[in-house]
Amino acid sequence: MSHAPRVIRTLAFVPAHDEDVILRAADMGADAIGLDLEDLTPGPAKQRAREIFPDMAREMAARGVIVMARTNGLERGLCQADLDSILCPELHCLNFPKAESAESVATFCALLDKAEAARGLPAGSILVRPVVETARGIRMA
Repeated sequence: MSHAPRVIRTLAFVPAHDEDVILRAADMGADAIGLDLEDLTPGPAKQRAREIFPDMAREMAARGVIVMARTNGLERGLCQADLDSILCPELHCLNFPKAESAESVATFCALLDKAEAARGLPAGSILVRPVVETARGIRMA
């Protein structure tokens, strides 16, 4: 799959643990769907979201939708579990939430590089979109 940067006009985020919601969203005409493993997926459902992610990504890509994901942040300790579970050839881009410094983005990218290697994916094949969401992030940007 090609993961060259693209213009995405419409992006919708959906809970990553709810197959019905994911598939309905995939048919709504958005350019990309972001499966949100962070805020839209409650703690008890995070493991289920990780388990179904590869199948949902394949199905969404087959329907012509760009597959994105929003992982948990570094501070919660869940980011590594997300990366270890969701990386697949259909995943186009990861949204790194609450990016607050260049160092945090570099740390995230280092974790991603290791996870890509473990999955047999070429380094840098999955794009990263740091999302500035906090006052500190805006100040540091």
